[in-house]
Amino acid sequence: MEVKVYKDMEAVTEAAAEYICSAAQSAVRKKGYFTLVLAGGRTPNLLYQRMAEQPYCDQIPWQQTYIFWGDERFVPPAHPDSNYGTAWLELFSKLENLADQIYPMPTTLINAGNAALLYEKTIRCVFTALGTKQFDLTLLGMGNDGHTASLFPGRDAVKEDRRWVVSTESPSGQKRVTLTFPLLNESKEILFLVTGEEKKEILQKVMEDRKQANMHYPAAIVSGRQKTLWMIDEAAYFNHDI
Repeated sequence: MEVKVYKDMEAVTEAAAEYICSAAQSAVRKKGYFTLVLAGGRTPNLLYQRMAEQPYCDQIPWQQTYIFWGDERFVPPAHPDSNYGTAWLELFSKLENLADQIYPMPTTLINAGNAALLYEKTIRCVFTALGTKQFDLTLLGMGNDGHTASLFPGRDAVKEDRRWVVSTESPSGQKRVTLTFPLLNESKEILFLVTGEEKKEILQKVMEDRKQANMHYPAAIVSGRQKTLWMIDEAAYFNHDI
């Protein structure tokens, strides 16, 4: 695990955009494609705005990039709570060289359980076509309760050890669809973005969880096969030992 601290959210955003661009270019040079999992939330949304601008809108190899989501609220794509809808408005609608390999979670189905089954089938089909078993880079955030994607503490989704995608609920009762640990932890690289003073306390708890190999906070359980990078700002930084 690697932790990098930046001055503020804008600096985290710039670093993350550079990192994604470099990872995409490297993957395409090596094997001809790049698989990317996007997240929802305040910090990723700022990142998507930046990725739609120069130089990233031209330098990221969009035509060879396959895009998925780590979780989604079970609402229509046009709903303001939709992670896909927000990413479309902030990023994809502004790109001129966008390819067809965008795979939002199917939230227009009759229920979240069916959506989860269909999305897992979609991922497996794409993986088979590409000849891979993992995502190249998964972008994640972290909630104030230590959840990541829609893996909330105490929910059955956290215990899932076989399925790649399941339906779940947020603490407020909102229906969600989320990737699970068996798939997330197969990612080559995981990139966490954590900003804001309100995340300082939970970030410390999550890092302590990782050191002690505990299972209290879902964000502490996620690790990439090759790398797990946390990009945080000074407001979320709590000491020099993480």
